[in-house]
Amino acid sequence: ADKIFLEKAMEISNLIYSFHKTGSDDFIKKLCQENNFSAIKIKEFDFPIKKTLKFHKKETYFVKVDLWKMEKLKKA
Repeated sequence: ADKIFLEKAMEISNLIYSFHKTGSDDFIKKLCQENNFSAIKIKEFDFPIKKTLKFHKKETYFVKVDLWKMEKLKKA
């Protein structure tokens, strides 16, 4: 799902800010390279996800995510 979202964003925009689970560096960098975009990891932080289903045990669960800035490269 991330790939479909980012490829569409790259079609319609020259600048993208996007959150992705920490550890997705290789995926993000490869996808950007294939689509003529640069990729800069801006910050890592804990993203809160609220309890929404009965089987969830914690009221809030934190997932480590990275904020990425992706920018279309200018043609030489």
